[in-house]
Amino acid sequence: MTSTDSGQLSGINSTMSSPPQTELSDGIAMMVGNNDRMQGIISQLEEACRAIEVSVRLLRRLAAHSRSKHPLHAHANAPAHTHKHT
Repeated sequence: MTSTDSGQLSGINSTMSSPPQTELSDGIAMMVGNNDRMQGIISQLEEACRAIEVSVRLLRRLAAHSRSKHPLHAHANAPAHTHKHT
């Protein structure tokens, strides 16, 4: 094989590998973009979870405070029992 033959072969190889290389690069770029979007969605979900956890803690504290402040609150609105003695 002469140097001219090997030069022609390397030209053919680089031409043949170019489309798959481009596809690979495009695929990687697409995966990076998708990963960035997924990371954004995960961050939003984590933020929503934290907000829900804070709300639950607040509601539990309010409920406990309400029960301790008004332990008979459920009976306060009940009609009074009247007994007639005969």
